Amino acid sequence: PDVGGGGGRSGLQGIRKVGNATIYQRGNLLIADNAAAIDIENDQSVIKLKKFSDEYFKLIDQNTAEENLIIAQQDKEEMLIVLRGKTYLIQQP
Repeated sequence: PDVGGGGGRSGLQGIRKVGNATIYQRGNLLIADNAAAIDIENDQSVIKLKKFSDEYFKLIDQNTAEENLIIAQQDKEEMLIVLRGKTYLIQQP
């Protein structure tokens, strides 16, 4: 699959396992395995939010512990993840 819309997996720099999930890193972007087929440049349904914003904390409150463990892997990167059928791009503040 096209990971993050960048022409396949050739740009991957690292893979992390977190519980049952896999997180791929491409440049400054972490991609949860459930979002690997999302083209963030062309998919208009991607919800963008800033890390540590009010919207971010509302999202965290709705997540399971495992989902929050995945999001906790984000440090200085952006993260692409699907939660409850919606695709989120969590950006740095």
